[in-house]
Amino acid sequence: MQNKDGRALQRGTVRLAAAPRFRKSLLVLGAAATLPAVGLLMAVDALVFGAAPQFPILDPASLDLRLGYLCAMVVGLLVAATAEEVVFRGYVLQQTAAFTRNIWVIVGLNGALFALFHLEFDPSALAARALAGAAFAWAALRLGGLEFAIGAHLATNLMLALFQAPMLPDDPAASGGFDEVLGEVALAAYTVWIVEILYRRRRGSGEPISSPA
Repeated sequence: MQNKDGRALQRGTVRLAAAPRFRKSLLVLGAAATLPAVGLLMAVDALVFGAAPQFPILDPASLDLRLGYLCAMVVGLLVAATAEEVVFRGYVLQQTAAFTRNIWVIVGLNGALFALFHLEFDPSALAARALAGAAFAWAALRLGGLEFAIGAHLATNLMLALFQAPMLPDDPAASGGFDEVLGEVALAAYTVWIVEILYRRRRGSGEPISSPA
């Protein structure tokens, strides 16, 4: 199967980008664009819906412990985000694209599988993760690589880990509500909007973009 640019979407191979090199600028842009958006949504959630953030970054007693927690979260969540993007927006997306050219099927299925993978079956948690996964899949397809999605994924998890709740192995399964789904709809729409701006700018500049969209 080939995309509109004539580049093959090969099964069994996973590349971080269609470009000759890893585009760190896209990773940084993904994180930089997502951090304030998540922060704004968290503030609205607290003010409008009465959510009670725990501010884990403030829990450690000393500055050294806080810096250690911050560094551990950045490194750990970067590794986790990269791994998940390689699996879902890399391998799984490519396998799906080998069987259908329908962009909505590719994006929707990727989001659904991403949500189910986390094994948290609360309906609002499933819907929120499916929307996030679909937005990351769109970013990967439109920008021809995983860099932006990795940055956005990292930024989302980092904001949650620093200002909402600690991410620990023994944490209970997440359960949310309408506010969580509404926030994820807004964040997914914002992510798609930023991706479309980048897509048009990079297409105009002649940079490599591989996309079946």
